[in-house]
Amino acid sequence: MKLEKLRISIAYGRGTDPSLAAFAGVILASLYSIPALANPPVPAVVLEAGTVAFNSSITACADGGPATTAEKNNRRAELVTMLDRLAYFVLGACGNDLALLLSSGFQNVSTNRAQSQLPKPNVIRIDNGLTGQSLVTVQAVPNARCFELQYAIVDANGVRGEWLTRPLSTSSRNIPVDDLTPGVLVAFQARAVGGLTGYSDWSDVVTHRAA
Repeated sequence: MKLEKLRISIAYGRGTDPSLAAFAGVILASLYSIPALANPPVPAVVLEAGTVAFNSSITACADGGPATTAEKNNRRAELVTMLDRLAYFVLGACGNDLALLLSSGFQNVSTNRAQSQLPKPNVIRIDNGLTGQSLVTVQAVPNARCFELQYAIVDANGVRGEWLTRPLSTSSRNIPVDDLTPGVLVAFQARAVGGLTGYSDWSDVVTHRAA
């Protein structure tokens, strides 16, 4: 059987402003920790600055006029240009390795016409690994290419902190979340990556106390 040549998706450029900002966050959390994808054309600090500027312009645009909308559109165009440069870098550097491409946070354009929207997965088990480590198992989803996991610390009053995103995992089993403080309560949610829409809905939030 002929091996399908990878084609990287640039659909992020057609998404909503919040979805574009979220996608840039996924790339920040995923691409720059991969040794095989070292020395990308856009440094992490530059992409982070562009993402922060775009998020700030979205907020300003909510109560602004034509000038703030134009500023937001400029920041959006700059961010899309950065992501485009990174996308083509990843495509060239991955050597037709789908797992490597997906681990960067980018997605492949499949020729499979049977793709459909992915169902919402469930977090089905959380185990304790090493000290300060939780191992999260997500329900397997047909046609999912990988899984994105977020976690947040829950304080003594039950207030959940900021969601943190770990690098994409090509396995749904025992996804590690490290550097947790033993005894702290942690909230987890996950979603599948792939299908026609790129992402499934987020799972229901599940909490677990780190050991």
